[in-house]
Amino acid sequence: MAPVAYSGALQPKKKAELQQIAGALRISDSGTREDLQTRIKKHLEDNQTKLEDEPVFSGLFGKRKKSVQPQPSIGIKTSSSPVTTRSTRRNPALEAPRDITPVSDIRDVSMMLKKPISPATNASPSTNRDSPAPRSQQVASSVPITVSRIANAVPSIPMNGVVDVFRRQEDQFLQSSSDMLLNLRTFLSNSRNVWSLTAVFELIYILYTVIPWQSTEVPLWPTTSAHDASFVSIPYPPLSIFESSTFWTVLMHWSIPSLFLPSLFGTLISFHPSNSTSTRGEMGALPPPVLPFDALTASIIRLAAQFAYPFDVLNSSVEGIDVIGHRWRVLNAAVGLAFALVEAIYAFKSQKLVQCLTKHIRWVQIAIRSAQPPLAHLHVYENKMMLVHFTSKPQTVMASTSSSAPNERGANLMRSSLSSASSLMALQLFSRLFTFALNQALFRLASPQAYGTAAIQFELILSTILFLSREGVRNALLRAWPQKASAQRDAKGKRVKDPSYIDAVKAATNLSTLPFIVGFPISAVTALLYGQFTAAETRNQPHFRAALLIYVIAAMSELLSEPMHNQAMGEVRTQIRVRAEGLGITSKTAATILVLLYDSRRGREAGELSLIAFAFGQMIYSLSIFMMYTVRLGRPPLWPQRLRRPFASTYYFDPASLSLSWSMTSQSLVKHFLTEGDKFIISWLSSLGDQGGYAIAVNYGSLIARIVFQPVEEICRVFFSRILSSSNGQEGSSEAPSKGGVDYELAMRQASEALLSLLSIQLTFTIIVVIFGSSYLPVFLHLLLPPQYLSTSAPRVLLAWVYYIPFLAVNGGLEAFLSSVATPKDLARQSRWMAVFSLIYVGAAITLYSLQFGDTSLVYANIVNLSARIIYALYFVFSFFRTRQMGHLLKWRNVWPTWQILLTSMLSFSLITYSGRHFRVMTILREGGRGALLTVPVLAHLGLGVTLGLTCVAVWWISCGQKLVAQSRPKVA
Repeated sequence: MAPVAYSGALQPKKKAELQQIAGALRISDSGTREDLQTRIKKHLEDNQTKLEDEPVFSGLFGKRKKSVQPQPSIGIKTSSSPVTTRSTRRNPALEAPRDITPVSDIRDVSMMLKKPISPATNASPSTNRDSPAPRSQQVASSVPITVSRIANAVPSIPMNGVVDVFRRQEDQFLQSSSDMLLNLRTFLSNSRNVWSLTAVFELIYILYTVIPWQSTEVPLWPTTSAHDASFVSIPYPPLSIFESSTFWTVLMHWSIPSLFLPSLFGTLISFHPSNSTSTRGEMGALPPPVLPFDALTASIIRLAAQFAYPFDVLNSSVEGIDVIGHRWRVLNAAVGLAFALVEAIYAFKSQKLVQCLTKHIRWVQIAIRSAQPPLAHLHVYENKMMLVHFTSKPQTVMASTSSSAPNERGANLMRSSLSSASSLMALQLFSRLFTFALNQALFRLASPQAYGTAAIQFELILSTILFLSREGVRNALLRAWPQKASAQRDAKGKRVKDPSYIDAVKAATNLSTLPFIVGFPISAVTALLYGQFTAAETRNQPHFRAALLIYVIAAMSELLSEPMHNQAMGEVRTQIRVRAEGLGITSKTAATILVLLYDSRRGREAGELSLIAFAFGQMIYSLSIFMMYTVRLGRPPLWPQRLRRPFASTYYFDPASLSLSWSMTSQSLVKHFLTEGDKFIISWLSSLGDQGGYAIAVNYGSLIARIVFQPVEEICRVFFSRILSSSNGQEGSSEAPSKGGVDYELAMRQASEALLSLLSIQLTFTIIVVIFGSSYLPVFLHLLLPPQYLSTSAPRVLLAWVYYIPFLAVNGGLEAFLSSVATPKDLARQSRWMAVFSLIYVGAAITLYSLQFGDTSLVYANIVNLSARIIYALYFVFSFFRTRQMGHLLKWRNVWPTWQILLTSMLSFSLITYSGRHFRVMTILREGGRGALLTVPVLAHLGLGVTLGLTCVAVWWISCGQKLVAQSRPKVA
């Protein structure tokens, strides 16, 4: 039975017909009539090429496929049943080739036979199909005529056009090659890409070494003979390697120090502004910044992790786990660090270092804005912090025209202070992270005895010389540095320098030369006394006296930079100091490492240059900051110049500033003993080995204090000294109130808000540090400390430092306020109390030593000492505001952390304590050592801590940060 042919449109067909069509198409025939129409229509559209040539379904496409028949030729007799050609292609079959006769116009070609067919040649179709083909001579005779006619008809292309075409193609090829080279250079000039490439190279080497590769041969082309065939060998990994635990163990232990930890820190800490992905919102307001990946931070952590990761311990349990080897791992990480450092130096040379270094401490600015009461309503615009409105309440508008000038002055001062604090924090963070990475090598190259001598005793000599020589002058000039007045112009409109301002700057510069002059006798006396009374164990070390002499020379070289340092700080040009000290710290650490590496390769004499290495690094630091200051500010004066106005002709110094400097210097003597008292006592009571352990513990423990607290304290001195410079009494005592008025009240309000906000932020975050630090520091001791330091007092001192941090934070801000506004009479009173605090400190230290507290007694004695100093500073602050009838501004309830943060911190501490006992973390670490850090219970305990830490930060952000978002929009005064 002949197949049924379907045709016509689908719309008028009935359901039964549609089901027949669906069955013929071999698709589902279920559903309604509309479902069948849709299903058939979709199937026809998807298979149109295949189905429209089939007679059964071609009618459904609106036309039938016609069969292709040969056209009858003139004079050729065809049969009654012509031969039909069926093809799957849509084009009709081509006819047999015929001869064509060109005419005068090639575009008008007649299709005709060259010669008529004679009757004798007529035959049946079958005979005609079997007849021989025409002779080749006949075909060839007609070809030359046709080809020549066509060739003559085609227009000729001029050679100049061909040359132009080839030139254009050549230019395009050169341009494409140049673009590709530039793109490659841009890719390789990015430190993040270099960091990624070094990691990829390591991974490729590990995969090549660990996997037992197998290969299979695949022929390039099919052939019948095996001898003539060409094969290509294709390697592939066996599936069994992916089921092996050793393979995944090797990858895991490689990825933790090389990928995971560097990526984590590189994401959390960012330096370069180009990494920021923040976008500007409405009215220029910025949303919370997205933390980018910073290759410099990642490279520093990666290099440090190569030294700290316990590959040697792991090799004892799993042989061959360190596939790359220590030498090549360090070299590869150092290459990435070098490229990242070069990129940072380029940013430094292009005057973008401040922006690069302040990106990662934006949270400090956020914390200051979110404190209660609000310190300021800030607005970030093009990476510059603009203080638009400054008041205690967002809805308050200062309508008094007389307050506009001090308000603007306070805004500018706050903006400069916050920018300076950000820069100094960035400097401390950069220097500490960089030195942390290099110190991992330094701790392992230097013995505890040499490190204890350099970090405790030599640093004590250096700090004594510098502190007694310059501290009083620095604090006095922060309060007395002249401020630039408005530009004066003569009758012709030319700018004229103010003579009084020039003389005031000269007087301040003369005072800045005193540290270098006074430093000579102080350094000589200090070095002689130390060399005379030091222990024989210390004096008998190789090159002890030479190293001591280099330290003294380095101290005097650093005092040469004091005039330029005071000028930069007095003019609030903190970026100059950031660049100078950043270069100095980097050069110092690198020089020390290089000398220690050279010393370690001297065979039998290795270890003799350890003290020289530390001394040489300190000398490089002093010369680096001096050169940077000189480049930026010019050559400093070495001797004071005679003053003219407004002082007497016989004076070289301002009497008031000189008297204030002397008062602060005398106070600095007592304060220096309190600050460096632990070094005095430990160098007297402990051995050199314990001194080295104490030094490394203090080095780790003081990271937060040096990165955050010290810059904040310095900038608070600048801020409080400037904004309250006119609020002190004229009688030389802080008890004499100044004149009232809007200017005075506004300055006092700004100072009180800044102080309370600072204390609130410090208390909140120190609580989090204490809870998580005390819980997780014992876990990381095996990772932080080299094996030779674990038997010293370093672990116990580090744990005691965790509880010391809150007292450092609170005392720093309070004493910054005190030293900024105190008069000579107040400083004299404080000096007497400092003497009492010194006795308390010494008594507490000796008592705790007698109670077998060991070296930790120094830390706990410092806590007792700081508690007494905090009480005195709080009394001073309260008296300062009360005597000026401004006691109502001190709203102490705003200092305490919110109840949400306290509750979250307490719950976190409880969960962490339970987790440590449940997983028996400390028992596992004592039994397994450094390798136990990667066991499942320890990793689970660490994961819980990370989660709870992020929760505490999130609670702080929710309770305080949302207010910041509302306050960050500009306020119009």
